[in-house]
Amino acid sequence: MKNTRFNLMKKLITTLLLPLFCLLYLLSKFFPRNSKIWVFGSAYGFEGNSKYLYCHTVEHAPDIRAIWIAGSREDSRYIRSKGAEAHYRWSLPGIWLAFRSKYWFFNVCSSDVNYVASGGAWLVNLWHGVPLKKIHFDVDSFANRYKKLSFIIRKIFLYTPDDEIYKNLVSTSEYISNMSFSSALRVPAEQCLNIGYPRLEPLFWDENYSSKWLNRWSSIHEQEFIKKIKTYDKAFIFMPTWRDHAPNFIKEQNWDFIGLDKKLAKRNTILILKLHPLTPLSLVESVQQCSNIELLDSGQDVYCILPHTHGLITDYSSIMFDYALLDRPICYFAHDLDDYLAKSREFYMPFDEVVYGPVVTTMEQVEEFLLNPENTTSSNEARQRIKDLCFDYKDHDSSKRIVAHFRH
Repeated sequence: MKNTRFNLMKKLITTLLLPLFCLLYLLSKFFPRNSKIWVFGSAYGFEGNSKYLYCHTVEHAPDIRAIWIAGSREDSRYIRSKGAEAHYRWSLPGIWLAFRSKYWFFNVCSSDVNYVASGGAWLVNLWHGVPLKKIHFDVDSFANRYKKLSFIIRKIFLYTPDDEIYKNLVSTSEYISNMSFSSALRVPAEQCLNIGYPRLEPLFWDENYSSKWLNRWSSIHEQEFIKKIKTYDKAFIFMPTWRDHAPNFIKEQNWDFIGLDKKLAKRNTILILKLHPLTPLSLVESVQQCSNIELLDSGQDVYCILPHTHGLITDYSSIMFDYALLDRPICYFAHDLDDYLAKSREFYMPFDEVVYGPVVTTMEQVEEFLLNPENTTSSNEARQRIKDLCFDYKDHDSSKRIVAHFRH
């Protein structure tokens, strides 16, 4: 009830402020901008491609004023405690610097920074994964929102976050850009920068660099969690995707987390559970009673954690492509594949062409993967084919390439 009231109040305030937002957006189209001021943001906190690109820019591009525009005051204080510049989105400095910055870098859309100041900015969408599922304009339901009255009203007022045009979109390969991004996000192929995702860089770091980076940018909690993982013989991570048609899918699967936890404890194995940001954590409350199953906050960055795991369980999440770069086992829990394709999203590529490990449909099969990973069979040829299709670069220099591109 409290959340419902909060959301209604938020919508009311947004509606009342719409004329002001529209005016600010119109002014932002003509505001003078500085090419040496770059702003970064993310919808889910300090995470994703924009986080790793921001950290690299702060450390290796002293001629650039790199600023994180935070969605919360807590995040802005945290980043400033690391010796970097950050401002809350709706603070006066946050709004002013968004107006002054030429280059904007974000993971979803310009609202990650502040849409009302985006009119004259050079928008660079870093995105947040190699698409398996169809996205944005390739999805009928997304296109249909343009028929809604709310969109028409915003269109009249020149305030339409769903209709923004990106100057560039960062992609992982020419194949992925041509297959999905150009049509889905309406970015011409020549404006797609096929130079890799900054968030994948930790997968290639050596132990020494990783340790230094964590000491500079990660919280004590994150550092302690990684130390904790290393105390187990095996560590696995479960990352299911969001389902448009079944948001409560985990509850419906009747996971016996308590029983699984006891089996994992006998083998000194930990299972890390990381849900999609849109999936309610309340669906897995029983995990709080477990010793060998750890629930991560949905906004938690996992890319420094992945190198310390021995295998991944997922379904149709784009994490399957990222994880392939580690050359480690993946178990594909595709228990509702037909329903997902019929009721949620279609795929760009046939599912059986993007998997290289066991495809399972029952909880018992998932447990077998966790408890006896040595019995897992994977196709190295299939994994290499996926890596070559999805990644033109397989290294830790994506941020370096992006910074070099926009510096010049």
